[in-house]
Amino acid sequence: MRSVLAILAALVWASAAPAMTVLADTTSYASKGLNDCSGAFGRGFSNCVAPDGAVSVAKTDADGVVTEIGAGFPEVLAAMFSVSFDDAGRSSGGWSYDPCQACAAITGWVAKSGGGFVWFHTDPLTPVTGGSWFTLGGRELSHLTFYGAEGPFPHTPAEVPLPAGLWLLATGLAALGWVRRARRS
Repeated sequence: MRSVLAILAALVWASAAPAMTVLADTTSYASKGLNDCSGAFGRGFSNCVAPDGAVSVAKTDADGVVTEIGAGFPEVLAAMFSVSFDDAGRSSGGWSYDPCQACAAITGWVAKSGGGFVWFHTDPLTPVTGGSWFTLGGRELSHLTFYGAEGPFPHTPAEVPLPAGLWLLATGLAALGWVRRARRS
């Protein structure tokens, strides 16, 4: 019976999908005081390409209102984006994107402030429909720029899998139940 439980635990553990990671590059662009689309990733919003090859899809102002949409994305609408702020200093927050089936897939975003910018991107390159952001040194947001690939949106964005710890907890509780039952017999 123990071997059966061990095999089941291993199968449950192995079935958890690998997690997508969001990387926040805070070092490469901080000391240079660069703007993402005015020097680091290209010149001008329409010529802006992130280091991973993703192109600029949309840009917001300091209030989180979309002010520009990339020329290659006529199906993307400003209303598909929502930006929130976590603090009065407007130095962190979240965003969401509700794409149409033929819309661009967002794979990265930049939070720009006075001292430079933070480039957030997925690894592996995976479409996302929301995330969080913060600025360098807690400075007020200048703008957010969203990067991605041309549509159609390849699939429903990857769901973040349950943490492996939950599976470990469930397996441990099942084992405790089995031990309790075995002691009663």
